[in-house]
Amino acid sequence: MRGRPVAARPEGTTGHRVDRGTAATVRLVAERGQEEIRPDDPGSIRRMFRELAPDYDRLNSVLTFGLVHRWRRALVRTLGAGPGGRYVDVCAGTGMSTRAVRRAAGEEAVVVGVDFTPEMLERSDGLRVLGDALRLPFPDGTFDGAISSFALRDIADPVASLGEMARVLRPGGRLGILEIGRPRSALPRAGFDVWFRGAVPRVAGAFGHRRSHDFLVRSVRYLPPPEELCRELERLGLVEVGWRPLTLGAASLFVARRGT
Repeated sequence: MRGRPVAARPEGTTGHRVDRGTAATVRLVAERGQEEIRPDDPGSIRRMFRELAPDYDRLNSVLTFGLVHRWRRALVRTLGAGPGGRYVDVCAGTGMSTRAVRRAAGEEAVVVGVDFTPEMLERSDGLRVLGDALRLPFPDGTFDGAISSFALRDIADPVASLGEMARVLRPGGRLGILEIGRPRSALPRAGFDVWFRGAVPRVAGAFGHRRSHDFLVRSVRYLPPPEELCRELERLGLVEVGWRPLTLGAASLFVARRGT
């Protein structure tokens, strides 16, 4: 049964908190006079996803040749989800990863999707919360697992977002992050760059979403290298931190656990 999104905003929260000293600012003006899409301007990110919402899942499948579904399954396996567990999908969007967790964990599990764009969340189902990745509206130690997919580059302060995910994990709870990668070997990297930097915006343009995917291509440059992201997770007090490339490095999967 489809439920209605639950609006939840902690007192004092007005959207993404902007730390201008550490946030990566990605500026894109596709045409003169159009709005810039920037992670430190959450309104521009929200409007981008509002426009993308009707085509988001189909575009992801087309642009990754369907591999995104395999990547999401790999992400969900990191949780070891099981009956009776509690799990949260941060920046859940249309709920693709949320549904995958629910299938893995079974009907007895509690699986919550959180996103700050209503138009995306309305296309999900199950338990949904309209909320801020930088101030998750849950008490400390609520969940057995937390995941996020392809979201860090869209957040003003990605490290703070990771800190929030760590905060809501119970001791021993697992964290999984899925992000766009870039192959390190020369030949796969060359093919990836031709497709990702050249073809992806053009294909997205055929769906009417060229500007958002121009932003996507540029925003990836502001993701930290995998080793640096792992160090950030360790600085947050997480243990058993690691990462691995998926599909020759086209995507990266990060895993960690909250210590006991």
